[in-house]
Amino acid sequence: SNPMGRLAAGPAGPTVAEAPPGSTLAQMGLQPGDVIRSIDGHPVQGGQDVSRLLQAGIGGQTLPGEILRNGKTIPVQLGLAR
Repeated sequence: SNPMGRLAAGPAGPTVAEAPPGSTLAQMGLQPGDVIRSIDGHPVQGGQDVSRLLQAGIGGQTLPGEILRNGKTIPVQLGLAR
């Protein structure tokens, strides 16, 4: 299993495929099926965008983002663990 969790390409954007307990994605409050739409005001198209934008933030810092969960857009705080 991946310590980060796993994103997969989806029609609406990068979709959380796996977020095992303790993984980076789970620690950010993301669940399988969530679609990451934007991070810090930047729309994301794929998993590389997610990685790049999160790594641009300093470890431990959170960035505002939007996810799509069960058809609803939800504001979230996304961050990388130190």
